[in-house]
Amino acid sequence: MALRVASLCGYLCSGDVVWRRGAGGDFDAHDWIQALKGKSFKGYAQVPVCGTTRRLSDENASDAIQWFGEMAAAYLSAKKIAGPLVIIPVPNSSSVINSTVKPRTRKLAKALAERLGKDGTVVLDCLRWKEDWGPASKGAGSRDAAKLCENLAVLREHISAFVNEVEDPETYTVVLVDDVTTSGGHLQACAAKLKKAGVVVDSVICGGRTIYDQKYKPFDVREEKLDEYEP
Repeated sequence: MALRVASLCGYLCSGDVVWRRGAGGDFDAHDWIQALKGKSFKGYAQVPVCGTTRRLSDENASDAIQWFGEMAAAYLSAKKIAGPLVIIPVPNSSSVINSTVKPRTRKLAKALAERLGKDGTVVLDCLRWKEDWGPASKGAGSRDAAKLCENLAVLREHISAFVNEVEDPETYTVVLVDDVTTSGGHLQACAAKLKKAGVVVDSVICGGRTIYDQKYKPFDVREEKLDEYEP
């Protein structure tokens, strides 16, 4: 079964084209993703959030996380992907077993859960890397689903706790959350590892997708299907 992925904007990484300016342009999408990743940026960005344009700077960078929750919730509603949901954050490279470092994407998952209201939706932080290979965006680690899957661990005790706490686990829809996707290898690895643990991922929502062209507007939602990786 293909993995459905929605990215809320295009994260342009090409220097061969003229970046679009103006509200909701390429620079704004880039800065919004920087904020989601916990990185600083210069100036300010104008981010279109569910019909309104909002100003983002380093001073209110944490607001980007709440805006992600709004945009992701609106997307799920439009696609009629109803709750209750199990929202699982994709861990960043420094979130390894036996470490106290929590996935940065956990904040995105919580923002989405809070936006969905009291429908029973929960955040299940149950994935960790065995070793810190460094961020793939900086040339470290790997984007290969097979290699990533081998380095990925499922915190089964967290899954067991969830199953024991809720009334009917099978009624929940599983959604993965990540800040940025490029090749999709990390998403394929996470979905495969979770499936082996008995958790089937329905959809994925990312803040942005790495792009190298300007086929769509920066904040157009990009939908794609990834082939399922089977270890």
